[in-house]
Amino acid sequence: MLYTEFESIVLPYLRSKDRVAVMVSGGFDSAVLLYSLCLVKSSYKLAVNISTFTVPLHNDSERYSRIVTAWVGNKFNLELTPTICGDPDLAHNQVVKSGIAHAIGVCPNIITAETTNPPHLTDLSSAPKRTHALKIFQPFIGWTKKETVRLSIDLDLDNLVSLTHSCTEKTVRCDQCWQCQERAWGYAVNLYSDPGSY
Repeated sequence: MLYTEFESIVLPYLRSKDRVAVMVSGGFDSAVLLYSLCLVKSSYKLAVNISTFTVPLHNDSERYSRIVTAWVGNKFNLELTPTICGDPDLAHNQVVKSGIAHAIGVCPNIITAETTNPPHLTDLSSAPKRTHALKIFQPFIGWTKKETVRLSIDLDLDNLVSLTHSCTEKTVRCDQCWQCQERAWGYAVNLYSDPGSY
């Protein structure tokens, strides 16, 4: 089960910190990451404080982040209201960087849900440039959407992921952008229907 692998990656990190800040976009990967981190915290009764931050984007990320953090917070009896950070007037890749820079100023222990691009989508011009950031903890960086979808299936997170929004082009899923294609691929390779389809 992928959760065991995830747990082995994050447990030492969480045990070594008093506080961590999770970047939550309202999208699929960050929702699964936040839930999984809270599950490790709860299972091991860790004292680490989990804060959430979100960057306001034109795809309604702030609204989806609030929905995701409320759902996860209710499950684990935690206050996870996201702090809004970043300059929404910048280009998409710059907005996220400005948000992370702001979050680091508040809490230096940043966790993101960055994954590796699937091989067949890597060469598309719209593919995000993924790198392992030295100052940011990225427990999913060695995984693709195939693994994060599998983790959500293993943890029975259909109700949570149905609330997420991965599209970066619209406030409803366009099914054309890179992020929509990646999400569809992740479910297809797992032979599972996306509970968030609309």
